[in-house]
Amino acid sequence: MSYKYLARWKIPDNNFYPISIICAANNDQQSTTVMVASVEQVVSVSMTTLTREQNEAKVFARCEQEFDEPVRELKRTESNVLLISSDGKLLVYEALDEKFVQIDACNHVLHAEQGPDKRQLFIVRQTSAGKIVLELIELSDGFSSHLTLKSCDLVIESIDSTARLSIKCLIVNEVNERFLGNFLGFTKLSVGDQVLLIAINNTLYWVQEQANGESDLIALRCFASCVLDFDFFESSLCLTVLLQAGVLVIFTQSLVPEALLVATSSVFLHAPVEAYAFEKANNGFLYSNGLSTHRVQFYYSEETKQIITESSEVPVRGVIGITVLASESVALLLTENNQFYTIDCRESEKQTSVADVPKMFLLRKDNRAGSKRITKMLTEEVQFDQRIDRALQVVQAKFDVLALYRNRTAFEALAHMDVTFNREMPPREGKALLFGHRKECVCLFASVKIAINQGFFALLSKQKQWSICIAQSDSDFHFYPVLGTFSPAGELSAIVCLTAQDLACGLPTFRCMLVTTVQNGNESLLLSIPMPAHIESTNSCAARLIHRTPSSLIVSGCCVKNAAKDIIAQNNPHPVRQ
Repeated sequence: MSYKYLARWKIPDNNFYPISIICAANNDQQSTTVMVASVEQVVSVSMTTLTREQNEAKVFARCEQEFDEPVRELKRTESNVLLISSDGKLLVYEALDEKFVQIDACNHVLHAEQGPDKRQLFIVRQTSAGKIVLELIELSDGFSSHLTLKSCDLVIESIDSTARLSIKCLIVNEVNERFLGNFLGFTKLSVGDQVLLIAINNTLYWVQEQANGESDLIALRCFASCVLDFDFFESSLCLTVLLQAGVLVIFTQSLVPEALLVATSSVFLHAPVEAYAFEKANNGFLYSNGLSTHRVQFYYSEETKQIITESSEVPVRGVIGITVLASESVALLLTENNQFYTIDCRESEKQTSVADVPKMFLLRKDNRAGSKRITKMLTEEVQFDQRIDRALQVVQAKFDVLALYRNRTAFEALAHMDVTFNREMPPREGKALLFGHRKECVCLFASVKIAINQGFFALLSKQKQWSICIAQSDSDFHFYPVLGTFSPAGELSAIVCLTAQDLACGLPTFRCMLVTTVQNGNESLLLSIPMPAHIESTNSCAARLIHRTPSSLIVSGCCVKNAAKDIIAQNNPHPVRQ
């Protein structure tokens, strides 16, 4: 792709730092105006044709404004050049007087776009009550006043004055009627209908007008990233959506009978996208990430029944503004040091279908051996890629486990264990575990309850390598996998049967920890995250043990309770400890 440096185009102000550039064609005067905006001012230059006069000396002159507020956005519509100030004032460029005229009573404007007619605009603004409204206004002859034709509130939870907005009004015709109807959820449309689409943050909406004059906001598509802009390519019936994450999503009409009626394709760009322009004439998209400039072309191939995309790089760095003059198929680029470049887009025009190539050819004997070798090499490459993928998954799982273990001090506070002792067996609910010497005479039952924070438990469940270890008096160890043992809420209950042998030295101690193993070369490492235990007081434990003692054996309830406390304290001062 060829490009040309316009060495004789100059911006006189040395302190001028551009933020945007537009190229507007005036059909009445048969001229083209190039405007460049900075935060402080707007400069422009007029010419007959961009292609013929790009080698001539051009000096930009400052455009007059009715006030000196900082410029937030300069944009071109089909029939107007709009300027939005930092405080939300809306101005329209008056070509005859060569100055920007403010529209009265149009304040706190967040976004503006071309309306259905030449002198109509869609604006999104914030009212004095704090509401975000979408209005259709009609400008007067002098652009100083306007008439509000329609208005509707944008009642969305995530919308505010900082929301990213983009609006497009499409007119239904015989060519796009089927695609637009399918894209809007198989809606019946008629020729001449207006389809108003608005992108707010990461969602694309359809503003559907009802018979009573009110409007409904219908969500069409929700994306994983914020929508920077979108546009409709009439020649190829493609609706392209540019996402902030550096992805260009393309919706088009599918010609495959058994496929979905709207085909979707994604083009991954070199993020971040700092400047861009849609090139409708050649189904192209120009963008720059500051370090390089690229051009993406896409078209629906009837041969392959899918969207074909081709990308090429333009060796121009530091581009902060791109504009396309569709009538001349020329793109104008502006760099951060005020240098201008042009790109001839006609060189890369693509056909709507791929070239005809033979689908089959005769495989001779001398080609069979070579084809077998190529097939074997490709098979080995595929198997090698699969082995690498499996090895990477193993390494990733290992690093996930190590990262979780490294933060064990923080995760210890997200899990805890409670242990209580009972003379009778507690009710066994759900997936409660039951272990101990059940064949011998059971004297007591220990109820162990483990609870893990929901967010921490979600991490453990995803890794699948972790197990829960319940240790009894450092002699009996019980291991269970976390996945499938705990409830979805991250809770686990266990009942331990204690015999006279288990109580020979007093009440047993219980410890609980999360454990896993990691292979490091020939060594196998054991990682553990202990869980803090809730220590049951001696008073409450003693009260539970004598709670069901027959009344005939009790001489003095207080004496028996104190005796039980003494026995427990002598044999095990800390009934439950970590």
